[in-house]
Amino acid sequence: MNRKRKTKDSRTCAQRKTEREMIAKPYKSFMDQFDVPEGMQNTQNDIVQRVLSSYHSKASLTKNQNDTEMLGEVFQRILVRQPDENELKVLQQYYTDATETFKENKENAEKLLTQGNFENSDTDPIKTAALMLTAQVIYNLDETITKE
Repeated sequence: MNRKRKTKDSRTCAQRKTEREMIAKPYKSFMDQFDVPEGMQNTQNDIVQRVLSSYHSKASLTKNQNDTEMLGEVFQRILVRQPDENELKVLQQYYTDATETFKENKENAEKLLTQGNFENSDTDPIKTAALMLTAQVIYNLDETITKE
């Protein structure tokens, strides 16, 4: 028997799985660069992180900064320090990869931005979604989770 179980937000399990895979595609290769505590790798789907990531991405994009400045600002908002050169380079690569992934399928970017109660904005959905995922990655760093 094949039943579709509905969740509180009326998405089926299959839809949620597809969304998780869409989010995790560029995420997995990026997180290999950092020391994420065991068992903490799956926090990227937390709704609070998604809302905060959406806020950070939209706030940074509305300032019309270049990519390096946007990433540095989001990093500083989350970790309250500037990223070092290596961290910024890795974040730029992740952001670029996420942007390219969403350029191939703009619908996935728009789906990501419609999850939750995010406000619509005039920002580019591809850049917003890519920066949102990059912010979620920063939230999943060991330094952010454990505040060591």
